[in-house]
Parts: sequence; C-alpha cells; structure tokens
Amino acid sequence: MKRKSITKALISLMLLVSVAFSSLAALPASAATVSSDSSVSAGWKCSVPKIDASSIHQRGQSIGFRWNKVSDATRYRVFYKDNGGTWRKLGDTIGNLWYDRELKRTCMGGYYTVRCVSDDGKTFISDYQHSGTWIKATYYSTPCIEHVQKINWNKAYIFFEGNPNVIRDGNLFQLYMKKGKSGKWTRIKSRLEMWEETPEMRTDYDGADYYPMCYRAEITNDSVPYPGETYYYTVRCVGFGNKLLDNGSVGFGEIFTSMYNDNNAYYIHHPK
Repeated sequence: MKRKSITKALISLMLLVSVAFSSLAALPASAATVSSDSSVSAGWKCSVPKIDASSIHQRGQSIGFRWNKVSDATRYRVFYKDNGGTWRKLGDTIGNLWYDRELKRTCMGGYYTVRCVSDDGKTFISDYQHSGTWIKATYYSTPCIEHVQKINWNKAYIFFEGNPNVIRDGNLFQLYMKKGKSGKWTRIKSRLEMWEETPEMRTDYDGADYYPMCYRAEITNDSVPYPGETYYYTVRCVGFGNKLLDNGSVGFGEIFTSMYNDNNAYYIHHPK
C-alpha cells in the first residue's frame, strides 16, 4: 500500500511539472521579452524613444517626424521596414528630428522606429517600439502639359495630362506661369475641366497603375502671352496636410504633392 501511494504521488508530481511546462510553452513570445512600449527595464540604460504622431509632416516627397528626447541619450538610430519586411537602419542623429527623402520609400509608406545608441554607435542602450509608426507621403506623378492653344488676345487653353486620383483624393491641380526663363513662377487662376481619358496605362510612385486623364485649363487676361513674348507654364499637384511652418512648428496647411517641370511647356505669340 505504501509503495502504491509513493507511485501515485510521483505520477501526480510528474503531471504537475508537465502542465507547468506546457503552460510556459503556450505563452506568446512577447510575454517572455521586454514590452516595446516599456520604460527602462531588463537592464536598458534609457527609455524607449517614441515618435510623436502629431509631428509627422510632409515637405514635397519627403516626410519628417520627431520623437521625445530621452534622458542620458545623446545619439539615436532610425529604422524603417515595409509591410511584412524586417527593420533596416536608415541612419544616426544626435537630434530628435528625422527626414526621410527617399521617394520610393516615402510614397510606398512603411513603419519607422527609433532606438538609443551609445556615443560610439556600437551598443544599443534602449529597447524600441517593435510595432513602429506607419508613415506615408502623398505624392503623384508630375502633370505633363501637352500643348497650349490660344483663342484670342485674352483667352487660351492649356491641355495637360495628370493622374485622376489627384482629384479623387481631395487634392488639386494648380497652374503656374512665368514670363521668360528668368521669370518667377506665379500661381494663376484657371477654369479646369476633364477633357478625355488617355488609353495608355501609367504607374505612379506608389506602384499603383492608373489611366491618365487629359485636362483643359482655361486662362484669360494677363495669363495669356502678349505678342512677341515667351510665357512658360507648369502644373503642380497641391494637397492639404501637416507641414513644417517657418517657426519650426508643425501646422496644417497646403503642401505640394508632386514635382513640377521647370520648362514643361511654352509658346511664343508672334507679332502680327
């Protein structure tokens, strides 16, 4: 009887150990590691730098963002990964502001995270936000002027090709003009209308395919060239979002969402 009791006790003990190990194995990996949003823990010298979502802003195809300054940290390393990818180092900085100017990266969008590193850049001294912060620039292909048609002394049509998603996404096409190559680009008013869809498919910076739309912009008065003068025109996409203000703060306002062609189209109206 005594031997049976000992055997039963041993079996019970083995079952308990087995259940305990099974429970530990069932824990998610994150439970056995440092939380990405934790402060100083697991021996890290510094707390985790966190990207400030309200600081994300766009400057052309570039995107900028800030993070909190961390006590005892003088050097930060910025990382990026695309959807489903792995973290890649972008660079180090001693400040807490970063601009990503890589067009393909910013237009496709991706996750960004920041980590504190030692002064010599050889050792990590903080954890990082493992989930990262998703950031994407709004950017379109440069509209292309096809031709300019003068109607009379104070009226002309400018035909250009653009991505129709610009309008769908709540952005605008803005027409600019300058007199002569040395002139200054000036925004001009125009009455815009869709003209016809072009049959050739194009691919935008973000990898999305689209069929360009031909637009007709009507200009009048001083926007129409005088006899013998050379006028240059270009079209640029404009949207609204977070932008860097002159005082260094971030505010909501108008941002350019495409490049422009400096000498895209022009014509000379010859004297009579």
